[in-house]
Amino acid sequence: MAQSIGYSQLLAHGMFMSSTCAEDVRFIDEDDVRRATAGTFLGDYRVRRQQAACRIWPRGEGVEDGFQAPVRLDVPVLVISGDVDVATPASDGERVAKELPNGRHVVFPGQGHEFTNPRAPRS
Repeated sequence: MAQSIGYSQLLAHGMFMSSTCAEDVRFIDEDDVRRATAGTFLGDYRVRRQQAACRIWPRGEGVEDGFQAPVRLDVPVLVISGDVDVATPASDGERVAKELPNGRHVVFPGQGHEFTNPRAPRS
């Protein structure tokens, strides 16, 4: 059991690296790093470690121009957020929903990035 859990976590880390190196880190602007990390406890440590890892992590080069442009769809879309999600805050969900004419944004109280049972008491 412990071996399968370790393997699962390894896959999750690999997926995280593959997606963030190809889709996020490559677009980080130095001015944004300075602005976002100025005066913080760890400074730019975390972003610099991620950038260093992405320099050696294999990744595809197929991200097209306009990749970061807002998605525009006419179909119904439900955007869900947790109100205590620090990875993808509810404000990000709201910004996405505004671009979707048939979109609805629902924010769940007491939920973070990985939703738990909304009725369960949080510790």
